[in-house]
Amino acid sequence: MKKALSLILTCAFMLASTMCVLASSTLDYTPIDIWRELREEGYLYVDSDGMLNVLSNAFIDQCDTYPEFLRLVEECNDSIQKGILEVDTNTLQLKSVATNIPQSIQEARKVPNKKSGFVTYGGMHGCSETDLNLLLLCQNNYNTIESYYDDMLNLSVINPDLDPWTSTVSYWVGKVQEYGEWDYKRNPYYEPYNRVFCSYYDGEFHHITSEFLGNFNYGYTGSFLFDLTTLHLGSFAASGFSTTDYDDWEAIDAGYYSVT
Repeated sequence: MKKALSLILTCAFMLASTMCVLASSTLDYTPIDIWRELREEGYLYVDSDGMLNVLSNAFIDQCDTYPEFLRLVEECNDSIQKGILEVDTNTLQLKSVATNIPQSIQEARKVPNKKSGFVTYGGMHGCSETDLNLLLLCQNNYNTIESYYDDMLNLSVINPDLDPWTSTVSYWVGKVQEYGEWDYKRNPYYEPYNRVFCSYYDGEFHHITSEFLGNFNYGYTGSFLFDLTTLHLGSFAASGFSTTDYDDWEAIDAGYYSVT
């Protein structure tokens, strides 16, 4: 009898570890399935701070994809705080906000550019300046943009007013704009603007500045969303249409064409 009971408990544990229990259902759920189910069952709600939250009595402890669902919720809350997304407090539907995207940029949308993700380096450098793996840094940033787009694309299946491209552009602009995370000439790890690094791109090593790094990354990551002409236009507009912005285009072009 003890052996039989032990076998039953073992089987039950194995079953629970591979199944996701939501409300009255027991199924294998994707993060989007969890989102849909919890929203329909009333377990997903908007709290007093305007953020998405989940009731603690949602029966999802054994769902393998629940951590990924929570990551999506956290990402959406971050986007709500930044004004990239809005959430309807009644329907809990997500909606894209395009307030920081000029009309000319919206009209220049293109199919996102999925790259291979393979980055070549160049071996040991012979420069006297600090070594900076420029391509790896920019590829990691590119992956961040691509991952965000994929998340928005998945969520758009159950949120028809969520435009993955528009939301991703807003997210990217927040990264590359002045004082954004990728404004490297003002980043404490890379400032000042004229700090020199030794970096490999276009088949050889170069001396580059933090300002060059920011423009290179702008072109590299921006290639996921725009063509080069649009990136030039965006940079020109951000500079207040100053002709000195043309000096940045060499780095933007180098980043754009480094994407394979």
